[in-house]
Amino acid sequence: MDLNAFWQQNRRFVLGLAIGAGCVAGGWIAIDAAWGQDLARLRGQRSQLQSQIARAGLYTRADQDQAQADKEALERAVATLAAAVDFQSRPAFRVDAAAGSVANQYHAIVASTQAELMPLASRANLAVDRALGLPALSPTRDDEIERYLQGLDAVDRIVRAAVACEVARIDLLEIKLDPALYTRAGTSRLERTQVRVAASGSGHALARFLRRTQDPSALAGVTQALLVDEAEVLPVRGNALEARLTATFVIARLRQAEPAAD
Repeated sequence: MDLNAFWQQNRRFVLGLAIGAGCVAGGWIAIDAAWGQDLARLRGQRSQLQSQIARAGLYTRADQDQAQADKEALERAVATLAAAVDFQSRPAFRVDAAAGSVANQYHAIVASTQAELMPLASRANLAVDRALGLPALSPTRDDEIERYLQGLDAVDRIVRAAVACEVARIDLLEIKLDPALYTRAGTSRLERTQVRVAASGSGHALARFLRRTQDPSALAGVTQALLVDEAEVLPVRGNALEARLTATFVIARLRQAEPAAD
């Protein structure tokens, strides 16, 4: 082939092809210079993620079964704790809405409790206020009545424990409802009625008294210990044989959680 003749006939085509190849090569060089490092980094990240996914694998059926078993065990533990905390009144301290006026039932329960406890305390030489921690003005709202009767249930247990342990005096009894009961928002999921107590006697008697309030088997029909928020026993100045107890018992009410929205 005559190269000179070929060049003369096709030099425009050959020059165009050479220029095009140079442009393409220059373009790739420019792209690599501008984004080459980013592309390399992203490819490296992709490879790393693929390796992590391969190593992690998927949850197995055994993993799912274990998670379900753990969930059920936790639910049982929560139910057990709730049963221990949520105060359960004895039948004698409950009102029945179908049995007539709730206020009349309240007065009848209070009178019956006083009729039992005051002679019992008197025979044991235990000084205790006849009001038994209840307010001077009788409650009128049904929710207040229910809670004060729960407090009276706890007071009944406290007085009987004090008699059994030979406590000398109960200087203070006060049932105090949760202040949130009277707010627009209402109480939280855990409502706390307090029973405040001050008592005097020997240190040994007061220690036995506290232990007895924590023993459900000490009184028929009782299934729970009284929850103690705080308690302190201090010696009485000038009397080595006497001590003074201040304690706050808590009557807890648990409100059921609202079901989660789907």
